[in-house]
Amino acid sequence: MSFSLTEYAYYIIQGIIALLVMASQQFHVLHNYLLYLEVFNGSSLVETKKFDDTASIGSSENTSLKSGNTAQAGGSKVQYAEVPALVEQPLTVVKPIQASLGLDTSVRQPAGLEKTNAFDDMMTFALADDNKYLQLHDQIWTSSFNAKIEKILTNVVDVISNKVFFRVDHVVQGGSVRKEVAIAGVTNTEVVFFMQFMPHEGHHKWLPPLLNAAANVLNTNLDKSRLGVEDIQVTEDTVQLRIDGIVIVDLRFSPLFDSYRAVVGALSRQGPKVHPYFRATLVKQRIQFIAKQQENVKVTMRLLKWWRDQQEWSSASCRPSDDLIELLTVHSAIQSKPQDQQVAVTNVLGLMSRFDELTVTWSNFYKKTEIWEPLLNQRPLVMDPVNPFLNVADPQVFDFRELMAHASQTRFFW
Repeated sequence: MSFSLTEYAYYIIQGIIALLVMASQQFHVLHNYLLYLEVFNGSSLVETKKFDDTASIGSSENTSLKSGNTAQAGGSKVQYAEVPALVEQPLTVVKPIQASLGLDTSVRQPAGLEKTNAFDDMMTFALADDNKYLQLHDQIWTSSFNAKIEKILTNVVDVISNKVFFRVDHVVQGGSVRKEVAIAGVTNTEVVFFMQFMPHEGHHKWLPPLLNAAANVLNTNLDKSRLGVEDIQVTEDTVQLRIDGIVIVDLRFSPLFDSYRAVVGALSRQGPKVHPYFRATLVKQRIQFIAKQQENVKVTMRLLKWWRDQQEWSSASCRPSDDLIELLTVHSAIQSKPQDQQVAVTNVLGLMSRFDELTVTWSNFYKKTEIWEPLLNQRPLVMDPVNPFLNVADPQVFDFRELMAHASQTRFFW
């Protein structure tokens, strides 16, 4: 049998490929055998080295960021996103094979993983800083303080409900206490009386005389000493009670409506001067919007209210309201999804520092097309999430210049 030159070349190439395949298989067999010797016989033919630079990261003892853990905050658990631990991977070097090829058998750290504590130190500082925020939170928000406020409010509502002269259908408690974002100190809250047989329109006509009459009834009939009532005043749209030096209760009054859409319809038929009066009517929806937020977002709200109370404000119109702080916190959390309280607080302060540029709208209760058109041209714009006719940051009501200055020039911790 004779072969052409082309056929000889073909068979030679096939033979070389077969030899290479066999050599590769033998190498893997040898490698596995050496690993076997190391595990069962203590042989040093295979050297395994582990990098321990990341050990302190993957085994951090800090409970606020440890994977799957929660941090305790004022009796409530704060859930953080998992921070995945860096898993140590062994680098295996087969000495005989490397040496036979004349290669360097020493093990070097990959670039960027040289032995240094800089990253560990950075993580340690970050965890320590976040703990400071959580420790502060535990001081400003406690279950005992909230229980005390709840007891005061219950007593006040019971007494007032029996003393007022108008027909009350039901009562709703609102404010920071009901939204679960109150902090220790002087706390503002509100109680809304929904009344029967009251007109849906013309608040500016019937509400002022009603407030004055209610204040007179309370001054005459309330046992102020027993309830701890220190003062009763009439404001533009409330009867305000100061109790025990720690609670300011705004009593508000609203007519009954069949539905949320009926309230929006009534708002659309009236002028801008009447719009603020509907704050009381939408109290249930406003509570729902904040109360349903995740606990870590509520923690940020409480911390920022504490920060606000540490600043000096030249007037009440310059001091950011609870509503404004709460809405900025929710907006920031949606946009940035912070992993800890230090980042969350810093992000909101960043929004405050450029407050004059803000445009914040919502779509939970109404469509953007339902926003009262003149508001869309206002800057800053922070829409009330339940009232499409109210800009919480209305520059005619809130002077934001001091807020921007404080957020830009101060630190959270002095």
